Amino acid sequence: RIGLLLKSIGFDGVTVVDGDNIFRKIRHVKTEHEIGLMRIAQRITRESAVAAARALEPGMTYQDFRQRLFTEAVARGGEPGFVLLGITQGLLPGGIVRRGDSYLLDCSIHYQMYQGDFARTVTIGEPRAESMRRFRAQQAGREAAFEMIRAGVPFRKVEQVAYEAMVKAGMPKNVPAISLHSVGLQHGDDPQRERLAFKVRDDHVLAADMTVTLDLPYLEIGEGAGHNEDLLRITSTGYELLNDPADPLIVV
Repeated sequence: RIGLLLKSIGFDGVTVVDGDNIFRKIRHVKTEHEIGLMRIAQRITRESAVAAARALEPGMTYQDFRQRLFTEAVARGGEPGFVLLGITQGLLPGGIVRRGDSYLLDCSIHYQMYQGDFARTVTIGEPRAESMRRFRAQQAGREAAFEMIRAGVPFRKVEQVAYEAMVKAGMPKNVPAISLHSVGLQHGDDPQRERLAFKVRDDHVLAADMTVTLDLPYLEIGEGAGHNEDLLRITSTGYELLNDPADPLIVV
């Protein structure tokens, strides 16, 4: 936009470079102050998500849940971000919450512009046997990946280990959608590959004081979905969890 405005007033010789990726690179490793703000954002996100999830009832719509989540967030000093419930955003099979179904819940609440990112598996009533098998396979993937998360490890290696562990534990190969990504002022603030017509995350390596989440959703129309996502600060020897990791499966 700036380039077009400059050209319109005669500055034809000015070369304008897209600054988005430059700022992504600057922000990839966080300062102590930023990490402090993200702790608050993540705490609010988790508390709001769990409170809203426990208020789910058969017959509720996506909009009902969205309103409840954002009300919980504002009451805690947060700013509404996004929420996914069901299979994808707003897609509840049948249009309403139904007893016996397994859903993914993924959401972000903001605090002073910094973003939380938190996800859990929610079942309405006791989960079906197949839902529990998939949940356990997901947790196996999480455990395998978290054992290797530390500075110096490539993002793609963590994703590969998580995927292979989930499949080995019984998850169908076409169901997981695994992604490790940075979180900060944007939900995904990783630098992108240069000189491409579309945005693709570059091949990054974990570094100390990055703040990342490992997305571990599994989605299949007809069977249901689940998710698990916690926010981590990377250290030289491992990671620090920025939220309580409890309740990976919320049974309402």
